[in-house]
Amino acid sequence: MDLCQGNQLCTFTCTFEDPNDVVNITEGHDVIVEDFADSGDRWFGGVVVSVTEETVGVGKNLTIQCNDWKLILERTTFSKDFDAGFSDEAVIDEIFNEAGLTEITTTQVVEVSPNIGEMTFRGTTLRSAIQTIATIAGAVWWVDPDKNLRYEAPATSTAAKDFSTSPNLSTTFPFYAVSRDRIMPNFNAVEVRGSRTLSDDVTDVYSGDGSRTFFKVAQDGIVDGNDYHFITTPPVAQGRDGRVIIEKNTGTDGSPTWTAQTVGLEGFDAPGTVDVLVNLLAQHIIWDSAPPNFANNSWRITGRYNSFSYASAEDDDLVTSMGRTFRHTINNPEIRTSEEALEAALAFLDEQGMRERVTFNTDEEDAVEVGDTVEITHSIFGLSAVSFEVENVRMKQLTEDARTYRVTAARLVS
Repeated sequence: MDLCQGNQLCTFTCTFEDPNDVVNITEGHDVIVEDFADSGDRWFGGVVVSVTEETVGVGKNLTIQCNDWKLILERTTFSKDFDAGFSDEAVIDEIFNEAGLTEITTTQVVEVSPNIGEMTFRGTTLRSAIQTIATIAGAVWWVDPDKNLRYEAPATSTAAKDFSTSPNLSTTFPFYAVSRDRIMPNFNAVEVRGSRTLSDDVTDVYSGDGSRTFFKVAQDGIVDGNDYHFITTPPVAQGRDGRVIIEKNTGTDGSPTWTAQTVGLEGFDAPGTVDVLVNLLAQHIIWDSAPPNFANNSWRITGRYNSFSYASAEDDDLVTSMGRTFRHTINNPEIRTSEEALEAALAFLDEQGMRERVTFNTDEEDAVEVGDTVEITHSIFGLSAVSFEVENVRMKQLTEDARTYRVTAARLVS
C-alpha cells in the first residue's frame, strides 16, 4: 500500500490465493482496507483498476491493483468561469456541483483563502482544479478512505518517532536500507502564453508638424517616452460596429484641449466628408487637414489592441544556487488573462524545486504518516536531526501481525 501526498494517486496492491476458483473481483468496484480488529480504522479506500490472474497448480492467484478515491476526481471533468471575490471553499463546492459529482463529499472542506481570484476552467479534471486552487491558497488536500474531500490550511504535524543511526529507543529509533537523492529540477523559470485577447481601452498621443496628414499607427510620429499600440478595435463603449475615437488638440501643446473628430473608413467613406479616414487593417490614418504643429500633444487615438495573456516567473533561489536559468514555455489557449497566466506560472514553479529525499525502511508501527515532519540523523550522510516531510509511506504485510514500512521524505534545498 502506497500512501502519498496531495494530488498524487495512492495505490494498494494485494494477491489472493484462490485454489477453488471462488474469489470474484471486478474492475471498477470499490475497495476498502481496514484493521481486521477495528473496522473503524480504515487505511485505504479506492477503486480496482486491474486484476491479474495466474495459474498456480490446479488453482489460481489473483493480484489486484487499486487507486484511491482521487481517481474519481481524475475521471471527472467540468468547465466553469469564476470572477474574483469567491472563497476557495465556495469555488470547490461549485465545481463539484458543476461536475455533478456527489460520490465524494465536500463537507470537510475548510476555507483557507477568502478570495481565490478570477479563475477559468475548460474541460478540467476535478483533481487538477483542486490542486490549482490549493496551490494558490497555500492549502493541503486529500480524500480520506470514507470518500470525504479534506481541504485545509497546512498544519505542522510531528511524526510519532524520529530516526537515527545511533537510536536511543526513547525519542529516536533504528532504520535501515537508507538512501539519499539530490534532484535538480527540470526548470527554474517559466513563461506562460495564453489566448489572444482584447485589451482595455488605451489612448495613444502623437506629435504633428502642422502639414502632415498621413500617419502610420504605432510607427510614425512616436513621442519619446510613450508606448504605442497597434490599435485594431474601437473602445468598449463604441461596440464592435463603432469607430475608434480620434481627437485633435485645439488648445496648446502644454495645455491641450481635446476635440473629437468625425471618423470614416478608408474605401467606404469619401475623402472630405469626414475629418479623418482610418484603415486599421493597414494601420494608417489620413487626416483631411493636418493636425497642429505640436511636439507632444497634436492628436490622439483611443481604442483597443490584441495581445496574448502572458506572465513569466522565476525561482530566484534556484537560479542563484544553480548558476544558470532553465526556462520553460507553456502555450495554453485556455488561459484568457494575465492573472490566470501568472497563476499557471507559479503553480508550475511550485511543482519544480531542487529537492533532497531520503528513503528508508522501518519496522516501527505507526511511526510516521504522510505529511508528518520527521527528524533524520545519519552519520554517513552528515545529517543531524534534519527535518524532512514524509511524502510517501509504503506498507508491506509480512505476516498476520508483522509489517514493514518503506518511507520517502523530502526537504527543499535552498
